[in-house]
Amino acid sequence: MRASRASFLIPVLGALIGCGDGGSGTSDAGSGGATSSTGAGSSSSGATGGGGCSADGISGINVAAIDFYGGTPYALGYPSYAIDGCRLVYLAPGPNGLGSGALKLRDLVTGDEQTLEEATEAPRRPTIAGEVIAWEATVAGAPGVRVKGATGPAVTLAGSFVHAGEPRAAEDAVVFTGWLGSADTDDTDIFLYRLSTKAVTAVSPAAKQQRFADISATHLTWTDFSGDAAGYYKDQVGAADEADVVLFDRATSVATTRHRPGKQAFSILGAKGKVAYLDWVGVQPEPKLDGYALQIANLGDPVESDALVSHIYTPFLHVRPVARGQFLEWVGTSEGGQTQMLRRAADLVTPAVPLPGLADTTLVGPTASDAITLVGVQKGVVAVELRAFAR
Repeated sequence: MRASRASFLIPVLGALIGCGDGGSGTSDAGSGGATSSTGAGSSSSGATGGGGCSADGISGINVAAIDFYGGTPYALGYPSYAIDGCRLVYLAPGPNGLGSGALKLRDLVTGDEQTLEEATEAPRRPTIAGEVIAWEATVAGAPGVRVKGATGPAVTLAGSFVHAGEPRAAEDAVVFTGWLGSADTDDTDIFLYRLSTKAVTAVSPAAKQQRFADISATHLTWTDFSGDAAGYYKDQVGAADEADVVLFDRATSVATTRHRPGKQAFSILGAKGKVAYLDWVGVQPEPKLDGYALQIANLGDPVESDALVSHIYTPFLHVRPVARGQFLEWVGTSEGGQTQMLRRAADLVTPAVPLPGLADTTLVGPTASDAITLVGVQKGVVAVELRAFAR
């Protein structure tokens, strides 16, 4: 089993949520086409998700509040919900609204739901792209990755790894992290599962840890810790971390390391034709996931052309940005200390604008489809309610 990070949980969310979930998550992994909307959007706009579903039909759904803040087995900012088209996959709250329940798939047009995984397997970190859904679950006492395509039952991925996690889905494949040993600090590689061939392939057979992959129709990206003295990701401990973003061209199988000083991690491919990432250049020990610079670059451009999107300070740990289509979106704290959800065009031609109706709320877990953005609003001590916005 992976080593526990329970000591890093913020106490108020040590209680596992619920009332009613559902990745980069998410479907933030995926190339995502541009949308026609350029405004900040509205949670009650009635905007559709391309297949006739409305943001109105999503806002108000209660989901499991695990775990936006980083404790095992839910960790590091992967929301418990994901959306693509008119399908929402989410982790339901457990009995009496506490803990985590089953993994659900909801048709946002009809309202029909099906259970993808029972609560007994501790499903978590769902991701969806087209007909492909993947998630992490407990398999024989250790983390594993399950994938469900358009037809047939879900399959548990197996390969030259001891256990696996951190999946992201594209419409034809799933990328994930595989641990080569039982400890959370052991060597890891990035693996690609192609639904057409059912083959699992290591795409980063390098020393030390490579983690936190994302996928689009044309590329993969991940974080490489091989340049770090310890060689593995350190959450809230340890100084002088080093890491680089890697881009992998799926057509040529060529991997390119985008080296910069300091630490760059958690790269995302959802903004079409671009890669974004979190950057802690010159800040050692870096403030981890509650303070960072969000950077963006065109795929194929040199690292010197990378552009700053925003300096972001989050009210809690492990609330990561989302990129999809023409927008980047993130949760941050304003100069006045108020939490807000911000949206900026990925071409950076206009400044960031806040999404409306979220004043005086505690926000967690943004994720998006091409047409709809979701963010979780913490209600009371444990409940999290989804809010939906047109894009």
